[in-house]
Amino acid sequence: MTEYSMFLFARPSFVEGCARLVDLAGTLNEYNYAPDGAQADRLGSVVDTAALAGDFAVAREHLLVETKNAKR
Repeated sequence: MTEYSMFLFARPSFVEGCARLVDLAGTLNEYNYAPDGAQADRLGSVVDTAALAGDFAVAREHLLVETKNAKR
């Protein structure tokens, strides 16, 4: 998982992760919160855009490598 896919979730420590194994009620779940819905939407859009930009950059690099190898 990347930092973009884990944006909404607080990263638990090792001990918290072990405790979640026996937390059947889900009381240990923590999320990153925003003061209001509009700011949460803006933050989500920024993270989504950054993830897409990263995906496009990787795809561009793969395309450049394939094009370079095809010319040989």
